[in-house]
Amino acid sequence: MGKNGEKIKSVEQQLKDKFHKDFKINVKEVRVPELSARVMAEYIATQIEARMPYRKVIKQTVSKIMEK
Repeated sequence: MGKNGEKIKSVEQQLKDKFHKDFKINVKEVRVPELSARVMAEYIATQIEARMPYRKVIKQTVSKIMEK
């Protein structure tokens, strides 16, 4: 996000330059990421894309989720 949302503003500007429309990006904080299915799915996907063993990734992720 950067200081005072600088990166968000730069992404909005890039989108405006490319598509010639105004864009507004809203960012929401996820307080407990282990309870969000989307966040955990993205985590698993990035780990698998980084060539981590999928069984280990799944076991660790499920154990984190069960603890919460």
